[in-house]
Amino acid sequence: MKRKLAVALIGCVAALVSHAGTSIDDGEDDEFLPGVYQIPTENVAATRKEALEGSPDAAQRLYDYYAMYLLDRKEAIYWAQISAENGNPAGQHAYGSRLLKLGDEESKMRALYWLRRAAGSGVSASKDLLRLIEEGGAQQPLRDE
Repeated sequence: MKRKLAVALIGCVAALVSHAGTSIDDGEDDEFLPGVYQIPTENVAATRKEALEGSPDAAQRLYDYYAMYLLDRKEAIYWAQISAENGNPAGQHAYGSRLLKLGDEESKMRALYWLRRAAGSGVSASKDLLRLIEEGGAQQPLRDE
């Protein structure tokens, strides 16, 4: 029970952290949370180009769009990686968290690398997750339930 609660809490915090500092305003009031992460279809290609050219914010918007709005795990992981590589601390946390869920030793090593980078940039969710791992509370891979 404690483990499931910790996994759920980490997921919620990751979502909030990844959204911090990003704003997508399509001129409409969003009636539900996933709408906050929506990118108008006509803007997706330009946002992708910005992200691939190095924009950390554009990459993070795409991560949010695929992870929270379209629920496309494969694209979300791809854009989390780009966001992390582009230097976005929220992206570093998101990518590290996603890698940790894979469960293999190499993914865990890279997860810890990205989580430490995010923690070093002040992401409290990364600090908390690293502390949980160090205390042995996240020895098994964290899976989406």
